[in-house]
Amino acid sequence: MIAFEGTGMRTTLRLLEGRLPRYDKLFTLDSPAVAVTQREALADAVRRVAVVAEPDSPIRLDFSAQGTVLLQAGYEDDIASQALAATLADADELAVAFNPAYLLEALNSFNASQVRFELLGPGRRALLSGVPDADDAAREDHRHLLISVRQLS
Repeated sequence: MIAFEGTGMRTTLRLLEGRLPRYDKLFTLDSPAVAVTQREALADAVRRVAVVAEPDSPIRLDFSAQGTVLLQAGYEDDIASQALAATLADADELAVAFNPAYLLEALNSFNASQVRFELLGPGRRALLSGVPDADDAAREDHRHLLISVRQLS
């Protein structure tokens, strides 16, 4: 560890052990399930459902091919849930869970009215991107990478 001090500011550097994942591999998913839903409606539902979640506990999203996503958070008797319209392709159903703060941060990074999830499953990477409206010439040019929680409750 190397520390530098001066002018009232301290900088600390630490050499990381092991190999970091390649950037280009992080944003390439093999055969993901793809879900699309309304971005603002999902963000509002995450905020509402997260109220009953304990600090650092995840929000579960159950996507189904029947056209819904069910959000759930909480334990035992204190469970909040809300269903929203969503499409799911390349899977009949898929359940993932995310830290609500990280999910909200990702959702709020987009301007598009819809958000697209590329999902591999619990404990795996998920890519979020904005879905441009048909009449919207402005295209979202970024993707947001999230890691879903490994254990679903």
